[in-house]
Amino acid sequence: QGYEGAEISIYSGYIVNGIFKSVNFQKRDFILDSFSHSESGASITAKDTLKLANNDRAKAPRKSKGLLSNNITNVQTSITLTPAGVGNSEYPVSGWGRLGDEVVSFTRSSDVFTIVRGQYNTLADSHSLNDVFQLCLYYSDTISNIDNDLLVNYAGVNPSSIPKLTWDDETSLYLPGLYEALITEPVGVSALLKELGESAPHYFFWDERTNLINLVAIKP
Repeated sequence: QGYEGAEISIYSGYIVNGIFKSVNFQKRDFILDSFSHSESGASITAKDTLKLANNDRAKAPRKSKGLLSNNITNVQTSITLTPAGVGNSEYPVSGWGRLGDEVVSFTRSSDVFTIVRGQYNTLADSHSLNDVFQLCLYYSDTISNIDNDLLVNYAGVNPSSIPKLTWDDETSLYLPGLYEALITEPVGVSALLKELGESAPHYFFWDERTNLINLVAIKP
């Protein structure tokens, strides 16, 4: 299981005069999906890099670890999170958060958060000791930047696999403008990319010959 998600390369070509030269081989990069072995041999299953975005592997936003240090009322505007130091390690200095079904905006100093209650059409409510303060993921950006952020920062795709300038050209020409969303709980990256691809019609495909993820807008 420790090998799952590791990068794996397959070379196909010819060994000339018993000597391996990379120029004689085509390199194709994949992600190791499963590995097993027995007395009779080993079995390796590899898939393309987009496998990293599968819902069971990658979620955005990540699950937060900050917990309320006390019960709070529906009008309280300051909260403290535990364990100590979680504010600096997991939360930006300002942003959006979720307590139960309530969305709040916040500014932060260490583990102390100043919050504005009942945002995004939610109702301010009371919350209990050890309730999770989930960091929300907010976007108001181009399709290219959102896709890149989800794949690189949440699915762990190597940036070298993304021809970002080509993506920018494709989306600015066929999918212009900014797209806004607030994601208030961890959702599979694959599901988010699918939803975005339906809202702004485009798709990805992995080119194993160039080792790149290509983005293509659906055109008239």
